[in-house]
Amino acid sequence: MLANTKNLGLLGAGLVAVGVFLPVVSMPLVGSVSFIGNAHGGGLLTLIAAAAFVVFGLRQQRIGLLVAASVSALMIGVSFLVLWSRIHDVKSGLARVPFGGLLAQTVQIGWGWLFLFAGVGLTIYAAWNTPTRSRSEP
Repeated sequence: MLANTKNLGLLGAGLVAVGVFLPVVSMPLVGSVSFIGNAHGGGLLTLIAAAAFVVFGLRQQRIGLLVAASVSALMIGVSFLVLWSRIHDVKSGLARVPFGGLLAQTVQIGWGWLFLFAGVGLTIYAAWNTPTRSRSEP
């Protein structure tokens, strides 16, 4: 059981690490934007958190892994909701200009979010199912 949860945690960290480089939004004239390329720093912090997932997972530190994964999930979730709200605002603004409706239809949420949410979910699951390590163990 321990090896399986460790592998799930490492898989989750890998999904998050890959997910920050995948497109999270696609817009006309701008193209696809990744989570790490949005210039707000959330992608870089999430990538650092993925490295922390690996460290805490390999050292079997359940609390550290759970805290890092929960904070990362909160950060990713808030970023998703903010982006969704901004996309809605852009679409409603484009609807008022000529041919804006056509442009508005091309603004889309990217598939990178799938990797981010799945990775954080797997990591939280692995942290929750990792047995606690006593202080006397090396």
